[in-house]
Amino acid sequence: MPPTSKETPRVDKNDLVSVYQAANAIEATVLKNLLEESGIPAAVSEPIEPFAGSGIDPPDVMVRRADEVRAREILSQYDQERSSKQTAPDWKCPHCGAMVPATFDECDQCGTSRPGAA
Repeated sequence: MPPTSKETPRVDKNDLVSVYQAANAIEATVLKNLLEESGIPAAVSEPIEPFAGSGIDPPDVMVRRADEVRAREILSQYDQERSSKQTAPDWKCPHCGAMVPATFDECDQCGTSRPGAA
């Protein structure tokens, strides 16, 4: 029997909800892995298809409704860290002297961690 106008549909905490629209499937997969490392099961709406053309719609990172708030907090922190790295200057590796892009936490020449990186 369909719900009447006074009834609200039942919300299932296991329903998947989108918590992030990624730029591409690679970013979506990185974020899915970040959430899973934090104990939140996640999925990507458009998984990477190695032989397919690029998708028309950007992929979504999806989690269970029950995990939505915590997932959004983690992804918000990801956005803040990414934003701060984009405005930071490149850095010089203390081990080999190579100039390393600001977005890297490890030297792309020798693998030394950025000073002060957690």
